[in-house]
Amino acid sequence: MDRRGFTLIEMMIVVAIIAILIAVAIPNMVGSRKAANEKSALGELRTIATALETYFIREDEYPNTNPLSTLANHDLLPSRYSNAGSSIELRSQHYTINVVSISTDSYNILATPKNERFGSKCYKALTGGDLWQTAYNGTCDNGGWERI
Repeated sequence: MDRRGFTLIEMMIVVAIIAILIAVAIPNMVGSRKAANEKSALGELRTIATALETYFIREDEYPNTNPLSTLANHDLLPSRYSNAGSSIELRSQHYTINVVSISTDSYNILATPKNERFGSKCYKALTGGDLWQTAYNGTCDNGGWERI
């Protein structure tokens, strides 16, 4: 008897193996994406804090009106910040960065994920470039801040 092709059992085994591989791979990919979003937001926050500290060294004060735009206009941040004012949405990272408070001698900047699917941590930068993180549970106001 000349057999050509695969039997139904063989096809079902192959489909089952593929389904198992997909079930293992997808959660890992989602976790990697979330971690990449978090690291990108943290990097962006560091960049802004460094720009603020550089501005302070040059001007002996922090820019207290439209800080992100001011930093971009002084070539301390990329041009995409030129119209940002005090808040910018990081589209590719699914985070929003807000200048919570700023005066001529202090600042507080917060990076918040759009929802728990995109990030599980909130980050903030304080005067002097100190970076902090806390868990994100729909809000960043849970009080468990720890220095990074």
